[in-house]
Amino acid sequence: MAVQQTFDQVLHDNPDLDPIADPAAIAPNIVISARIVFEPMPAQGNVRVTARTDDFRLLWGVTASPSMLARHPAEVAFYEALIEKTKQLLPPAVEAAQIDSITLGLQFLQQIRSRLDEIEKSLSPKKVTDKTMKRAAAFLFSLRDAVRLLNTTRADDES
Repeated sequence: MAVQQTFDQVLHDNPDLDPIADPAAIAPNIVISARIVFEPMPAQGNVRVTARTDDFRLLWGVTASPSMLARHPAEVAFYEALIEKTKQLLPPAVEAAQIDSITLGLQFLQQIRSRLDEIEKSLSPKKVTDKTMKRAAAFLFSLRDAVRLLNTTRADDES
């Protein structure tokens, strides 16, 4: 079974791609314009973060606190505009018996290993240059998120 590329993989493989100008190049992925709004809530010690359409229709939101930032993933509230679009894209329900979680999990694990090997190689040149430092900075957020996500999942794998 061929695994569909994520949006990030499509962009990585096509660095000059403009998904807004050429939406067919990212299909079946879809891009919509959004604005991120940060609303400090100092009395509560939080920041409300929302994504909104160009006309400020609410898509999703989260109230960020220091403890929430330490967890990954964070719970996000979906609002009507995003719910409508997401429902259009969801596949018909699939029964759990039809999904081979072990095979899929091993396929994804192989993809992760392969990508990590590529990243490690790109960050381990004989001579570190400014380009290497920029590449490392670009990978840092994704790698940190991946570690947080995998460590969060680890707590549930005690069976």
